[in-house]
Amino acid sequence: MPRLLSRGEITNWFLYLLSANLDAAYDITLNIANNLLRKVPDALYRCDIYLKNVRSVSFAQNSIKQFPIALKKMTSLRFLNIKGCSLKVFPEFILGLTMLEKLWLDHNRALKVLPKNLPRTLEELAIDEVVFKRNRRVIKMLQKRYVKVIIIRD
Repeated sequence: MPRLLSRGEITNWFLYLLSANLDAAYDITLNIANNLLRKVPDALYRCDIYLKNVRSVSFAQNSIKQFPIALKKMTSLRFLNIKGCSLKVFPEFILGLTMLEKLWLDHNRALKVLPKNLPRTLEELAIDEVVFKRNRRVIKMLQKRYVKVIIIRD
C-alpha cells in the first residue's frame, strides 16, 4: 500500500516538479498557503533559476516567522501574500522587490514597524488596524504615493 505524503513532502514534491518541468520563459505563480510550514521549503532553492520568473506567491496562513533574504531573487514578483504568518519583524527581502505591486501583510498583528523605503512600485498594501496605528507616518507617506492601503479590522 502506498504511503501518504505529509503536507511538507507534498510541498517539496511540487517544487521539485516545478524546477524539473518548467521552461524558464513562463510566468510562475506559487501558492503554498495553509501548509503548516515553519520555514520556506528548502526545495524552493533548488528552483533557484526560476525564482526570477515568479510573478505571484502566497505563503499565507503558515507559521513562517522569518523569510530568507535569498527570496529577493524573485525580481519579477508583483504580488506577495504573507498574511497570517505570525511576523514580528518586516521581511527584509521585500525591500529588494523592485516590481512588487501588491503586498498583503494582514493578520500579522505582532508586526511592529513598517519600513519607509517600501518598493516604489507598490500600489496596494493590506495591513491590520493595529499595525496601521503603529505606523501612521509611513502609511501617510505611502498614500501620498497613491498606494491603496487596505486596513483590516478584526
